[in-house]
Amino acid sequence: VISCSLGPRVGQLPGEQVDPDQDTEGRARSGGCGLQVEWRVKRRMRHLRQGLHDPVKAISGKTYMQLFQGAHNAFTTSLPGTTDRLNRWLDALASAVNSGAAAPSIAALALHFLEPPGPGEEAPDPNETDYSDLARLSAAARKAGTAADLDDTASRESTFSMQLETTSKEYSRWYWWLMPVPK
Repeated sequence: VISCSLGPRVGQLPGEQVDPDQDTEGRARSGGCGLQVEWRVKRRMRHLRQGLHDPVKAISGKTYMQLFQGAHNAFTTSLPGTTDRLNRWLDALASAVNSGAAAPSIAALALHFLEPPGPGEEAPDPNETDYSDLARLSAAARKAGTAADLDDTASRESTFSMQLETTSKEYSRWYWWLMPVPK
């Protein structure tokens, strides 16, 4: 289970005023209040590696070692210290995104992978079963239009497998099993 948090930029406290004459490229303006969203998500280590680490490494290219100094071996197979290494890697990712050192596509990838709740939505319960998590992801995929060509009767009769490929053959393939949504 990963604890996630979105809040003010690093170095900018909630409610801190930004000088309009100052260079504010990429900075959120704050008008006297702070906004922070916290949620938790369950991800398996292999999903973290395939869905977040490997694409981040491919996108960042030569700057990967710079961005993740001391935290680049989080996904090795040795068990002792795995949690600490993973926490260091996630902290380095957050720092790179918050400081603007990471490409915007890395920030978008991380947010997509960590599924923050939308405005007015409650974060999913991290204690849900894997089946309920799968059903939730399937429903989200259907809303996003990935299953637009499937009608309700077909989705009730059998389980569908849809392959979503990344743009490069370097990444692993993702499979989504679309399941009927209870009415």
